[in-house]
Amino acid sequence: MSKRLISLLVMVTLAVLVCGTGFAAAKTHRLTLSQQAKVSGVELRPGEYRLKINPDNEVEIYDGKQLVAKTKAEVKPLERELPNSVTLRNGNLVEIRLKKEKLILLGS
Repeated sequence: MSKRLISLLVMVTLAVLVCGTGFAAAKTHRLTLSQQAKVSGVELRPGEYRLKINPDNEVEIYDGKQLVAKTKAEVKPLERELPNSVTLRNGNLVEIRLKKEKLILLGS
């Protein structure tokens, strides 16, 4: 094989690898709590939080730039878009609805 062909193959392989990692990027959402809630034993005060849902369905909750809680979730698509909402059970955050997804928190 010529050097030119090998260089082209290397460039195409790198491009595929770089593009492939972009498809598995984490999703982020905003979450507003109107009352105190617990996630994995961590007490969250009422306020604004940022959710990061990783490709392995691990949910990270941030207050500003600080990670305050982390848990696994089961992600289920919803048939139609619904308003964002949360479900608490005995003070524990157990479910988050984000437009067309429902997160069932497994660590709460």
